[in-house]
Amino acid sequence: MVLRDDEPDPIRVFLGALPRVVRALDAQLAGCATPLDVAWTLCDFAGRALELEDCVIYITGADGGSLSQYAAWGPKRVAERMFENRIELKFGAGVVGGCALLGAPQLIADTRLDPRYVGDEGGGLSELAVPLRHEGRVLGVIDSEHPALDHYRSHHVRALCAVAEHGARRLAALGVT
Repeated sequence: MVLRDDEPDPIRVFLGALPRVVRALDAQLAGCATPLDVAWTLCDFAGRALELEDCVIYITGADGGSLSQYAAWGPKRVAERMFENRIELKFGAGVVGGCALLGAPQLIADTRLDPRYVGDEGGGLSELAVPLRHEGRVLGVIDSEHPALDHYRSHHVRALCAVAEHGARRLAALGVT
């Protein structure tokens, strides 16, 4: 994303209005009746509010050691609530699986240099994966890729962590463990 000097960075605007923004997110999440609803809501919210090129929500499987793609914003999204070529990853596999295993954000400046990178449709040169954690358990991962090298910064991490915290809370309320 290239900004003109007079254009505000959407991530900084998001963080500057964080209390209001997360109230809006919580209101949307309150209407979610299933984990699939939560995933699509998180994807749509993060994609729009943070102006992401790509965003995929993974939810932890019933086995507690794998992740499945549930929702997408960007190249994998073929239509509203339609998603093709879903992938599954074990905890520890790929950047997303590493995020789930460690329970910590993974910020990759150049995916070509990270041996964990799992290429997917519309793959990018930089990646940010943030866990959906609730009470110490990883319930899923928010993953975003960008076509530019070294795109993501600490303010991207803070913004996605805020989204993830609220999403994880709703997933837990729906019984995802």
